[in-house]
Amino acid sequence: MAIPFGGVEDLLMTGPILGALSRLEAHAIEALRAGEPDRTLRSELGAVHALRETLTGVALAAAADLDRGVAPSGIPQTLAGLPLAVSLLERLTAILSRSGAGEDPVPARLQADLTALFSLGRRRLLARQERLGAALLSNPA
Repeated sequence: MAIPFGGVEDLLMTGPILGALSRLEAHAIEALRAGEPDRTLRSELGAVHALRETLTGVALAAAADLDRGVAPSGIPQTLAGLPLAVSLLERLTAILSRSGAGEDPVPARLQADLTALFSLGRRRLLARQERLGAALLSNPA
């Protein structure tokens, strides 16, 4: 299947992805507040929050470039953004699983949607990483 998305479209999808990750984080916070989270869970929640805020900063900077009419390459943002978003989803899924919150259909649906979206972008990401690596190797230091 061919997906006709490039760097701009990937950057535009960052907003909905961050929205879903933020909602999953809110579910994790609610679940942990209902119980007695140990230090490891509290630490993991703090790390996830910091990483999500970092991804938000990257997305806002890319959006500002688009607003100013700067044509983004999309490479730095998507090469860093997608793996970070995947990692955040995995970590939030683990927090929700360990929180003992039970099966809530809302986070489960968000997790499934994000997983499907990330699997679509994986092949493009790998191709971009390979092109970037080739460009780095072709330029002498």
